[in-house]
Amino acid sequence: MKLINFFGIVCVALALALGGCSSSSTNKRMAGDKVSTQSKNKKLVSKKTRHKNKSSIYVMRGLANVFSLGMNNLSNKFTAKGMNSKVYNHSRWGEVSQRIIADKKAGNRGRVVLIGHSLGANAIVKIAQKLKAHKIKVDLLIAFDPTVKLAVPSNVKHTVNYYRESKTWGTKLIKAKGYRGRFNNVELSKRKGTDHFNIDESKYLHSKVMRMVVRTVGRYK
Repeated sequence: MKLINFFGIVCVALALALGGCSSSSTNKRMAGDKVSTQSKNKKLVSKKTRHKNKSSIYVMRGLANVFSLGMNNLSNKFTAKGMNSKVYNHSRWGEVSQRIIADKKAGNRGRVVLIGHSLGANAIVKIAQKLKAHKIKVDLLIAFDPTVKLAVPSNVKHTVNYYRESKTWGTKLIKAKGYRGRFNNVELSKRKGTDHFNIDESKYLHSKVMRMVVRTVGRYK
């Protein structure tokens, strides 16, 4: 009888021990699953954050689709560095404005960069003016030889205008009332061989523009 009781006690002890191991193993698996779930959630949040902080570069070309090919080359250089850059004809400035407005309403906090040549340079100032009405900032505006002396609005933080002064094509830009950002008109008459029809292809200017853009949007890549 005592032997039976002894075996009974041993069986109960073993059952409890095994149950404890099973419980411990289950708890470890649950903890592991929890960590895995948290890790996945962090990754999802990280992706959402990157999306909301996605900076965009809008590059505007000039007349028709046979000029301003240098703008395509410049945009390709941005894309090669992992930046979000797209090229548009100057006539689509209204569409681009609405796209930026919709993007901001959707919660994108990324920076906005506007670059344009000739009529495209005129167009980016119009885009900036449109965005000002919606209280949207433009972090960087770079013009290549605009054809009209336009006023850059106060929502632009940094303006650079590369132009070749002439009676027909290039002209400087001016500050609109209340403008407090950085502002540079860079006249290029001393650079021999640079004119309205090839200024957009200048490797020298592309290099300078690339450095400015990287400083502006690099952290959001």
